[in-house]
Amino acid sequence: MEEKKQRRNKRILIISAMLVLLIALLCFGGTTFAKYITSKSAEAKQVTVAKWGFVVNSNGNLFSEQYSKGSVVASDATGIDVKASSLLTVAPGTSGSMEFSITGKAEVLAQVFVEASGTDISIAHPEFGTSGDAGYLAAGTYNPLKWTLSQKGDDGSFTPVTGVKDVTLATFITELKKLETGTPITIDTTINETYKISWKWDFHTDDAHDEIDTVLASVSNDSTFTLPTGYSDANTVATFNLKVGVKQVQAA
Repeated sequence: MEEKKQRRNKRILIISAMLVLLIALLCFGGTTFAKYITSKSAEAKQVTVAKWGFVVNSNGNLFSEQYSKGSVVASDATGIDVKASSLLTVAPGTSGSMEFSITGKAEVLAQVFVEASGTDISIAHPEFGTSGDAGYLAAGTYNPLKWTLSQKGDDGSFTPVTGVKDVTLATFITELKKLETGTPITIDTTINETYKISWKWDFHTDDAHDEIDTVLASVSNDSTFTLPTGYSDANTVATFNLKVGVKQVQAA
């Protein structure tokens, strides 16, 4: 009996020793299976939409309601869009004007765009008087409406843009389109520009012009009116369309 007890104790010691050895192997040998890891937490980032801060506004009606059977529409939602109805009525001694401004800056490249078109009141007329005499008027095309583009200065006054004072509508439109910036507005560049568009029909220049004005009025009153000798190609309808805005452009 005593011998069996000794053998059992011996087995317990052997098993205990084996367990201790196994634990030691796991503790010291287990690191052999570990993988190398190097890490760093990335700093949190965020992005925002590039700012667009340009505003195009307009004020004033280009044509007076007193002489307009139609309407003038001005909208500054995404720019200005001015449309003069073909039913507009103008006469000697009338005039009109409107202003538009382009202000702001953006975090992207931008460019001003101008779309303009129209038809002018006109008539081909004969020669009046003798060359060199006072009031002499050479034969040619008469456009009674004179257009001017002016820019607002730092002192608040408007100065006519060079070459765009009292010109025909065709010349005015050509010059107006030059407001488009050939070189994009650079990022974060602030612009603040205000322009005035104005037109007038002189009440009296001389007797020759008064005669031409009367012929135009007669044609407007009666489309079958017979033009006097030397007159032709009468057009008594004026239209004007303008759209000004700012758009984003790609870098070259």
